[in-house]
Amino acid sequence: MSNCTKPLVSDLIDKAWQCIVSFGRAKKTTYMYKCYGISPVTSYFSTHSVSVYSEDEGNNCIWYYFRLYQDGVINSTKYRYTRKTIIIMTSIMNTGNYVWSYEPSILTSSIPEGLNRILVDYLNHRLAQGCRTTTLRGIKPKIKHFLRYVASLGFDDLKGLEISDINSYLPVLADSYGNVGDSLSLLRSFGAYLSENSLCSLNLETIFTIKVPNRKKIHSGFDKDEVTAILNAPDKSTALGKRDYAIIMLAAYTGLRGVDVLTLRFSDIDWRLREIRLIQSKTSKPVMLPVPVAVLNAVAEYILEARTENTATDIIFLRSRPPYDPLKTWSAHSIIKHNAAKAGIVWQADERKGFHTMRRTLASRMLASDVPIDTIKEVLGHSSPDSTKPYISVELSGLKECPLTLESIPLGREELR
Repeated sequence: MSNCTKPLVSDLIDKAWQCIVSFGRAKKTTYMYKCYGISPVTSYFSTHSVSVYSEDEGNNCIWYYFRLYQDGVINSTKYRYTRKTIIIMTSIMNTGNYVWSYEPSILTSSIPEGLNRILVDYLNHRLAQGCRTTTLRGIKPKIKHFLRYVASLGFDDLKGLEISDINSYLPVLADSYGNVGDSLSLLRSFGAYLSENSLCSLNLETIFTIKVPNRKKIHSGFDKDEVTAILNAPDKSTALGKRDYAIIMLAAYTGLRGVDVLTLRFSDIDWRLREIRLIQSKTSKPVMLPVPVAVLNAVAEYILEARTENTATDIIFLRSRPPYDPLKTWSAHSIIKHNAAKAGIVWQADERKGFHTMRRTLASRMLASDVPIDTIKEVLGHSSPDSTKPYISVELSGLKECPLTLESIPLGREELR
């Protein structure tokens, strides 16, 4: 849309809403945009008798709601959704479209505007490269940690940095993060971006190749009572409970990663041999695992009694409410955390417990049972493709022993589709 035209507010609001819906965000997020974005913006322009939109009018709307936020009249959520809606409207007016991007927030930024702009531009750069938003959530705090330190030295950009400034940052980094290597890797990528855009006086990509010893924290698994409590938490009289119970059983007794459990397909399970065979998402390596009958019972019960039919996918675990699509991979952590909370199990954020804790728990249990380390590596998918042999190890044969049977459940794979 040309800048010389005078777009109507009502037209831009309609187009902004269509754009928001097209983002494909979660239903709750879309609903929040409608209630806390579209509705307040519509109310503002109606109350102030503004029918023709301009960027200045949009900024006036933003500052109007920002003042309400400062005065405690509205909360930060309503302000942020209102602000984002105005940004979308302005983009549509200027370009005819809006491409989803991170926007600097005057509410949450704890670094100077110049550094915050660099951070936002870098995140959008990674987004344009195809980086997932879930990955960006892990990148952002570590880059911001560095920029916050730079700001504490009195800088509002990166063009005055000296080697001594970086040297003084490294101990701070080591004290803040257990795995310094991951942080340095992210900072090297950030440094490459800065060099390409002439934003820094130093070549941080080269400087951050320095070796700093990691201060790794050993994260414990769940104890036996905690695993039992989490398994007992789902309400197995409901479809959701049957699904969560089957997922937790797979986590506890196979050691599969969350992504592999949630993307498990009908063809991955050999019901008669009581095995799971799949290609791991993380390593692209095949793995074959014996599965206890109790675990197969839980999965079969979900399939036969709770899974909603969806012919568009052969992935086993689906959402319990419409649309009945496969679960997002991050749901694995939420399922463990939710059911642990129901069981009265809580942990601190720095304990980093969740779905992956079940893998550590299984490994610890096997080690305590004198299972060889090489076998444990195979079960966890850390081995060579030799894991495709019929049985991983004779030491794991005990995993197939279970008092439950599948006699009352059809075992044919075709019947379970």
